[in-house]
Amino acid sequence: MGEAIVAGAVRAGVIDVSRVVVVDPNPEKHAAFVALGVDQAACVGTSPDGMARLAALESRHGRVAEGGGGAGAGGAGGGGRGTGLILLAVKPQMLDDVAAALGDALCDTPRAVLSILAGVPLSRLAGALGGRPIRLMPNTPAQIGMGITALCPGPGATSADITTARRLFAGVGRVVDLPEELLDAFTGVAGSGPAYVFLLAEGMLAGAKAVGFDREQGLALVRATIAGAAALLDAAATATDTNADPANTNPAHADPAHLRALVTSKGGTTAAATAVLLERGVPEALRDAIVAARDRGRELAEG
Repeated sequence: MGEAIVAGAVRAGVIDVSRVVVVDPNPEKHAAFVALGVDQAACVGTSPDGMARLAALESRHGRVAEGGGGAGAGGAGGGGRGTGLILLAVKPQMLDDVAAALGDALCDTPRAVLSILAGVPLSRLAGALGGRPIRLMPNTPAQIGMGITALCPGPGATSADITTARRLFAGVGRVVDLPEELLDAFTGVAGSGPAYVFLLAEGMLAGAKAVGFDREQGLALVRATIAGAAALLDAAATATDTNADPANTNPAHADPAHLRALVTSKGGTTAAATAVLLERGVPEALRDAIVAARDRGRELAEG
């Protein structure tokens, strides 16, 4: 995810790739960043080395970007003169080790810390790292520039920090501002959501095979169908928001239930199919899945 964020920000012109520092203990992970244009010498294995490299960049350029704190760490752009941002893109269980490695450097030079660590609250980030933490929760479509990210700044974050964080993550999709108490709910809907769609795709592929398609044919049909349906849902909402299409100015036209009704003729093939899904409780199962994901996020946050 760190790589995806850096790549999106570079494509969007949000950061200067020559001012990115990557910290990852696995040297094999450096290659992807070098391919984006990050200096090989700016890809290091430890946080102290990364902070030293960052300090050197800051002394030369003033405004910089850096990634810090272990595997998957990427770069973030902006920040006040002489103080680059840190994008923390590691596993949540690595936070204490990263904090220990970065502690002195952050005490000497407080920085905005952008965290995409699932289930780690702002209070814990501030206690471990100090600085000016901002929580961000992207989802995996960010890897292709079609993600959605929830943004929640800590009380110490400046307006410049927040603006830069929003611009950075806008490079990989949409950004929504949420209070921290809704971040676990966001994870249940959007963070885990792609898995629900992939599970649906698995079931549709199995059905395609059951009615005579081979795997390659079935997968092509499933991909095109899901992509088209998602685009139609998005287009309906966009038309409603902008009044671009007079046929879609009614907010109900953006509702999934309305779009489903449009393709469900009474007594037809779609009606037969959706009757099975409704009988099996698929909508209720999805609702319960989202609640379960939210509740698990809360458990992780509590340790």
